[in-house]
Amino acid sequence: MIRKIGHFSEYFVLSVFILRGIRAGRREAHLAWALIAIAVIASYAAFDEWHQSSVPGRELELSDILLDTSAGVAAQAIAALVLLRGRGPELHAAKHEISSPK
Repeated sequence: MIRKIGHFSEYFVLSVFILRGIRAGRREAHLAWALIAIAVIASYAAFDEWHQSSVPGRELELSDILLDTSAGVAAQAIAALVLLRGRGPELHAAKHEISSPK
């Protein structure tokens, strides 16, 4: 169980770093960027599992690929929530400016 938690944590952090690299300091966020990060995580998880299956006594386990990919999805979901929460005051101010009469 500790190994599974470790894998989940590693892929979670990797997914956050991949998104950070894709964003490259830009403030905006796009769904496509999160989907790219998830695709990279899924690909890396599949390749890693394939590579480990070449070790004697190890077999390719689809459940490990799914666990690692779910860590990437969770990271992107939390990153989206953090980004949306951080935009809260900006969105509220923009709505206020639009709705207030001049």
